[in-house]
Amino acid sequence: MDELDRYLAEPTICEALDIIQWWKNQFGRLPMLARMALDIFAIPPVSSEPKGVFSGSKRALCGDRGRMNPETLEATQSIKSWLQAGIYTQEDLTAAVNQAISHADDIEEL
Repeated sequence: MDELDRYLAEPTICEALDIIQWWKNQFGRLPMLARMALDIFAIPPVSSEPKGVFSGSKRALCGDRGRMNPETLEATQSIKSWLQAGIYTQEDLTAAVNQAISHADDIEEL
């Protein structure tokens, strides 16, 4: 059974809760769905034109950063949205980066 089927088979939660925190807590069980949900919740509700909303990506690709691969651009824009939406704090992201660097160092030692 894939993640979506497991999620849809669960009973509906009918209580008030912090939906962002709930999805953060689901990373162990539903990692792909949790990541998608947090990405979607990071999108700010806006009434402005999409051109203005997405112009941040254009600014991110100026100068030497024009060589940035699409995955890196997506990651930087997601992180920016997560920080602005309050889904993650700067401390959360710093800890995750430090953990990733430590893990990479451990792999290099092998």
